[in-house]
Formats: sequence, structure tokens, C-alpha cells
Amino acid sequence: MKKDYSISCIRGIATLLVVGIHIAQRLSLTYPRASLISDWGNIGLVMFFVISAFLYSKRRIEKPVIWFAKRYFEIAIPSIIVVVLFLIIYQMIVGGLYFERIINAILSGLGFEEFVSDPWMFVQLWYLSYILICYLSVPFIQKIKFEKPNELLFWGGIILITIALQALSSLPEILLKTNVPLSWAQFVRFFFPYAVFRRYSIDSKRLRKIMMLLSGLSIITIALTCYLRYIIIPKGTMASVAELLFIYTKTLCGFVLFYWLYLLFGKIKHNVRLCDFSDKYSYPVYLTHCLFIMYNTSIINRFNNTVVGVIVALICTAIASWFVELITTPVKKRIIYLLK
Repeated sequence: MKKDYSISCIRGIATLLVVGIHIAQRLSLTYPRASLISDWGNIGLVMFFVISAFLYSKRRIEKPVIWFAKRYFEIAIPSIIVVVLFLIIYQMIVGGLYFERIINAILSGLGFEEFVSDPWMFVQLWYLSYILICYLSVPFIQKIKFEKPNELLFWGGIILITIALQALSSLPEILLKTNVPLSWAQFVRFFFPYAVFRRYSIDSKRLRKIMMLLSGLSIITIALTCYLRYIIIPKGTMASVAELLFIYTKTLCGFVLFYWLYLLFGKIKHNVRLCDFSDKYSYPVYLTHCLFIMYNTSIINRFNNTVVGVIVALICTAIASWFVELITTPVKKRIIYLLK
């Protein structure tokens, strides 16, 4: 299959947005206005879901068990290596690790962060739990004929599924006063673009018209969200409604941004080496950057000069990412070879 370098470019941008949001979150402790950046930066995470939805909407999974095993090991091997290395370094420098925390950390590295009682330093690995569940669903949802319903039924179905997923997230907390492990609304970020890309070709005139409408809708919801979030600042039920609008606005914006970036990068000449670099290191950067930017292991606030702290944290992230990739590449190749 010919490599799609537009996806490589978008993956790199999404990674930069994710790193940026966590830098902004850390800086917001000292500079409160930085929270405005961190509020919207996780559109990059939405784009990670959309990238996977787009790629797998065009593929037919013939051997689902083997396919999922390959995807799982590609994700879990670098993740568990990062966790184990960090636990060793943390124990050597800080100490105080105990059995339950170690087990939870390893489970997080294996992709079960969303289900552990104490994710501790590995909260960013929540993404693994969700994307692995999305991957599990692909062999089943690929059997759905998304092109058959008329426009009204198709978009009505998307709205109903979105409401159902939100209900699965909200009703246990509302009715039973308890939380559930999964925020089901997160899956909208995968299933919505998956259905759209299955139904329409990404370069079709029909999809372009639809995306123009969705772009206009996203501008309206951004304005409304900002008004509610930063000007009115509602309380009670209205605060919950405003937060829900915020979540779905980011989902819509991530989808729209992916689409227009894909068309843009499809029209320009790609730097192949830079695209390959993005594909190779985006995931290791995602796995390692929080350890140097967030939590009590942050390097940023250890320097009087914030800019210097950010630069050092990024350098440490780059070194750690290179090291993780160096270790994981031969291991992944061996396991994938065994699965053939």
C-alpha cells in the first residue's frame, strides 16, 4: 500500500498540539492565561482518533485476530517499556514505590489505564484504552453498509449514536451517583469520522459541501462555547451543558481540522524524510513527554527561567523518545514476524 504522507504531516501536527497542551497546563500554574491554550490544545488528541478512523475506514480486515494482535503489540510494547524504565529510574532517584502502584503502572502501560485505581504518573495513557477498544470494533463495524441509508437516516443515525454514547457516560453518574470506568462519549471521536469516511470519498464534492457546513457549525459552537466558558461562566446544570458543548465542539473541530489539513497536504510537495521522522517518533514523544513536563517529575519549574525549563524538558523528551524507539523497534519486528 502506497504511503500517505498527508497522514504523516497531520500526525506530526497532532503530536505537537498534544505536547503544547501539556506545556500550557504546566505553565498555567504560574501563568493562568496559559489555560486558554491548554483548554483547546487537545484537539490534537481528537485528530489521533480521526487519523485511525480514516485509515481503517479504507481497509478490509481479513484476519481480525492477527490484525488486532499486531496493532496491540505495536502500541503496548513501547508503552510498557516507557513505564518499566520510568519505574526503575523513579525508584533509584526518588524511591517509595509500593506493590499496588507498580502493578497499576504496568497495567497502564499494557493499555488498561482507564481501568486502574491509581494511574499515578501515566494518566496520558488513557488514550491507549480507548483506541484499543476502537480497534476491537473495526472487524465488526466494517460489515455495516454505511453507503446504503439515505442522507436523513445516515445523519439521524449518527446523532442517535452520539446521544446513546453520551448517555452511557452520564446516566450512571446521574442515576446511581457513581462513575463508570469509560467515558463512552470519547468513542464519538472515532466512530463519527469512520462512518463519514466509509460513506464518502475524502476528495468527493459531496463531502466537501458537508465539511463546509460542519466548518460553519464549528465556528458557531466555538463562539458559543467561549461565551459560556469565559464570559458567563454558568453554574449548576448550565455548567454541565456548557462543558458538554465544549467537549463536542473540540470533537467537531478536530474532525474539521483533519479534513482541511488532509486536502492542504495533498496539494503540496512532502519532505519525505521529515514525514518518516514524524511517523517514527510521534508515538514515543506522546508516551514520554508528560514525564518531563507534567506531574512532580516536571523539569520545567526546576529552572528560574521558564523558557530554559521548557527547552530542557523538550530535549529530555527527544532523548527519551529516541531511546524508546531504539529498544522497541527490534522487539516489535520480532513479534510481528512471529504473527505472520
